[in-house]
Amino acid sequence: MKKGPKRSHTAKRSTGSVRANTGSPPKRATNLSLDPDAIDRGEQFGKRHDTSLSQLVSRFLRALPAEDASITAGLTPAVQRLYAVVKAPATTGKPYHEHLRAKYGARS
Repeated sequence: MKKGPKRSHTAKRSTGSVRANTGSPPKRATNLSLDPDAIDRGEQFGKRHDTSLSQLVSRFLRALPAEDASITAGLTPAVQRLYAVVKAPATTGKPYHEHLRAKYGARS
């Protein structure tokens, strides 16, 4: 591990919010103190993938499990994201069963 002057990635806290043109919620500036090696790795990764250190940290934080992680435990990350987007109401299956009875007739 290389030793050098202590660095930290900081952003000045603003009184207002910065809003991207994507319709996303406003962003809030904050200060972070990070390990210099982590900053270097993040900056190098960001250059290779055309993204900023702030975007990397944001993506990481958004990927953290939700408060109700017990519901989505065991699901793959892709399914967890879909679960958060589409929360279908609980059904009894009664309409589907009625459809089957109408289509195939009632069983005795």
